[in-house]
Amino acid sequence: MSLSAGVSVFDDDFRLELYDEYNSGPYEDRYITIGHNKVSDIVYVVYTMRDHNKARLISVRRAEPHERRLYEKSAGW
Repeated sequence: MSLSAGVSVFDDDFRLELYDEYNSGPYEDRYITIGHNKVSDIVYVVYTMRDHNKARLISVRRAEPHERRLYEKSAGW
């Protein structure tokens, strides 16, 4: 899945935002977002914040079944 497929996940009002403790380091904080993208796939996006409050996407993939359930539970579905 291309990185561009993950950009629209930030438009999802029900997206789940998590801090990625395992992959963050002393020089970079990483975050995980699970939510719907523009084609209604539930995607798992890893990103970091850069200068001027811009997100740099590191990876985008379809959410695994357990991640989909976590997202749906957090959205109240």
